Amino acid sequence: MARPSTGAVRFPTPGFYRFGAFGSGVGHTVSNDTSNTNFHGRRMKNSTVAPTLAHTLRRQTEAVTATKPQTNLLEMKMQPNTKPARLPLNGVDTPNLMATINFVAGQPELAKFQFRAHNEWIEGTHSKTVMNGFFGAGNEQKHEKPHYADADHPAILCGADNAPTPVEWLLHGLAGCLMAGVANIAAARGIKLSKVKCSVDGDIDLRGILGISDEVRNGFQNIQVSFEIEGDAPAEKLKQLVEQSRARSAVFDVLTKGVPVTVGIKTIQ
Repeated sequence: MARPSTGAVRFPTPGFYRFGAFGSGVGHTVSNDTSNTNFHGRRMKNSTVAPTLAHTLRRQTEAVTATKPQTNLLEMKMQPNTKPARLPLNGVDTPNLMATINFVAGQPELAKFQFRAHNEWIEGTHSKTVMNGFFGAGNEQKHEKPHYADADHPAILCGADNAPTPVEWLLHGLAGCLMAGVANIAAARGIKLSKVKCSVDGDIDLRGILGISDEVRNGFQNIQVSFEIEGDAPAEKLKQLVEQSRARSAVFDVLTKGVPVTVGIKTIQ
């Protein structure tokens, strides 16, 4: 085993990023969430989305092939993977991660997911969001249990400081997405991680959201991401893990490229 090495990676302003793939291994699945998600009502411990999704897709494939003539069975078979099999690593079930990639590559319609968050006002600037159901792998799914997240403003911004601000949750989302990608990619490339830390700072000028100046944007003006990573690979290989995670991060993509947002309103008299 190689001697553990460290690599520090600091991201500049998101607008200056340039994407690209580095090295070998997965390059199109690093944004998978690694929470304990249950697609079938079964309890899963210390697992990732990958094994359950792979199992779901395999069952759906078997169901379809059972109804098709024998002459069409080859349509459902995946291309053989000539790369050496990877063992579970860094808490990631790598074989199932790779199986998920293969299944989705063969049935792209199953890659369509919709995640949802339902928020309700409590008092003042305090609100609570629940995240439970979502759509994926061709069916409605549910988390093993509902997940809740509160949001509020600090006292200095006229809130009760019951929870982080919404913009802090956004920074958390970016950090969590990048971190999950690093873990998945490292496992797929056979790199054992011993420590990974990530700091995300966002600069904002409140004159925008307070309506003081139309020349100041409402949101962050700059976001800085800084990684500290240690593992049994050369420093350059460790840096490539972070770069590849950035290149395939869903949250990073939303923040740097934008996404259409529509707001519907229903009034109750």
